[in-house]
Amino acid sequence: LVKAYEKRTGGQGHQIYQIAEIAAAEQEYDLAIQGYDYLIKNSSADLSKLAQERKIMTIYSKVKKRRLRNSVHTGLLNLEFMNYLAQHGFTKNTADIQLAYAEFTVKHLKSMDNASNLLQKMLEIPMLPKRYVSRAKLDLADVKLAMNDIWEASLLYGQVDKDELDGPMGEEARYKNSKVFYFNGDYELAEDLLSILKSSTSELIANDALQLAVFIQENQGVEAKEMAMKDVSSAELLFYQNRPEEAIKTLNSLKKVFPNSSLIDDVILIEANYERIVENDTSASRLYKFLFEEYPTSILADRALYEWAKMEEGIFNNPETAKEAYLNLLTKYKDSVFATDARKRLRKLRGEKLEDES
Repeated sequence: LVKAYEKRTGGQGHQIYQIAEIAAAEQEYDLAIQGYDYLIKNSSADLSKLAQERKIMTIYSKVKKRRLRNSVHTGLLNLEFMNYLAQHGFTKNTADIQLAYAEFTVKHLKSMDNASNLLQKMLEIPMLPKRYVSRAKLDLADVKLAMNDIWEASLLYGQVDKDELDGPMGEEARYKNSKVFYFNGDYELAEDLLSILKSSTSELIANDALQLAVFIQENQGVEAKEMAMKDVSSAELLFYQNRPEEAIKTLNSLKKVFPNSSLIDDVILIEANYERIVENDTSASRLYKFLFEEYPTSILADRALYEWAKMEEGIFNNPETAKEAYLNLLTKYKDSVFATDARKRLRKLRGEKLEDES
C-alpha cells in the first residue's frame, strides 16, 4: 500500500524511508530491510546510498540483538559490507560503515589483522573529519591491545587523549591508557591518569577510574598483594586478548597460592565479565550472583547485582526477578553509579511512564 501511495503521489521514496526507520527502531528488522531494499532499487542515488547504509546497520543490529552467530548470517552481512565499500569506496563519506565493518570484523569474524588493516586504511583518507580520526584511532588501539601490541595501543590512546582533551573520546582514551599502564605494572603512570579521570563528566568512567585507583592503592607496598594484583591484571588482559585458557590458569594459580586474598571478588568479576562477553550466559549469571551474595560489602557487589539483573531482564526474560533485583540494588546500594539506570529499568518493567517520555 505504501509503495502504491508513493507512486501515485510522487513521494520519491521518503515515506517508505520513514516507515522503514520506524520499523528498524521497533526491531521489526525484516520489514525495515524490505523497505530499504525497495529504496535501493527505486530511488535517487543519494537516497539509494542512504538506504544501503541503513540496511547494513539494520542487519547488523539484527545479528547483535538476536545473537545470530552462525556462518550464514555473518557471511551475508560481510558480503553486504564488502559490496557497499566496493561500490562507494573508502572515503570520508563512508566513514560510519567503515567503522561498523571494523567492529564487525573484530567481534564476529574474529580477524584482528583485517580489522587493523581496515582502520589503518581509513586513517589514510584525506580530509577525514576529526571525530572519525579519533574514533578510528581508539578502535585501532583496542585492536592493537588485543593483538598484544601494547605500546602501539598506548601511543594511539595518548594521541586521542591529546586531540580530544576533555571530550568523551578523550576521557575514554585516557581511561584505556591507564589500563595499559596497569596491565604492564606501571602503577604510578596509571594512577596519574586515573586521578584526572575521577572528575570525569562520564559518571561511569569516573566510577571505574576510582575503583581501579583504589584497587591499585590497596595492593601496593606489600609484595604478596602486589604479586596477586599482577596476576589479576595479567588474567584480565589475557581474557581481553581472547586467551581464556591462559587467563583461567593464571587465576586458578592465584586462588591456590593466595586462597584468602582480598582480590577474590575481583577474580570472580573478571571471570563473569568474560563469560558474558562470549555469551556463556548461565555461567556469567551464576558468577555475578555468587559475587553479590557472598561478598555483599565488596566495592564490586553493586556492579555484579546490576549486571545480573540486566541478564534476568534481557537474556532470561524473568521480569519479576529483574524487578526484585533492581529494587534490591536501590535499597542496598543507594549511592551506586548504577542506581539511576536501575531506577529507570524498574519503572519501565512496572509499566510506569518515564520522565523523558512525558
